[in-house]
Amino acid sequence: MVGGVFMAENESSELRSLRWATLILVVLSLGVFLMQRFVVTVFNPAFEVCIFYLSTLISIAIYLWKRRNLRD
Repeated sequence: MVGGVFMAENESSELRSLRWATLILVVLSLGVFLMQRFVVTVFNPAFEVCIFYLSTLISIAIYLWKRRNLRD
């Protein structure tokens, strides 16, 4: 266990970096979502979706795709 995140022995540094980037985007998106809904509305909904949620979904998809390819 490194930095609180379990990693496979054969995991590349690229995949580790992608995992951290994905985790950061997920946390950021969750924070923006909660702020927009419960605290104050700062962003236009279209901007919010395109900048935060779409990039998070793309990052998750790329991470899962690369992790799957590593196992094959």
